[in-house]
Amino acid sequence: MKKVESHQKWLELVTSGTDPQSATKQAFNVKTLDSIRTKTSQLKRRYADEIYQAVSSELKYLAPSVLNIIKDIALTGQQESVKLKACQDILSRAGYDATQTIEVKDSTPEQVQAKIQALLHDDPEALTRLVSLIDNPTIN
Repeated sequence: MKKVESHQKWLELVTSGTDPQSATKQAFNVKTLDSIRTKTSQLKRRYADEIYQAVSSELKYLAPSVLNIIKDIALTGQQESVKLKACQDILSRAGYDATQTIEVKDSTPEQVQAKIQALLHDDPEALTRLVSLIDNPTIN
């Protein structure tokens, strides 16, 4: 039963923000740096999903407060560069990123597809904008 308690204590410490190696020292009876590193590595692999879920939940919980802070900085910040960055962040989150250009000249269809896939991986909303652009082309 003690082993389960140690693992649970470690997981609670890590998901609450404690450094994983410090959590290992607190939850388990390991003394040497090599033992701490080895045990920490094992625990991180074993509980990767639980850690990810806990961090994701925390981020979702904090997101509205963080957005309010960014909005406050955009509206009341003292430095123009800081205000600009906050505004860009808000626009980006709303899907209004700066236009990205993809060079496809002299590319094979496979290379074009790979470039599009890379863009979609970095920006999932890009597909919606791409379809909109195809449906409603404009000339600048």
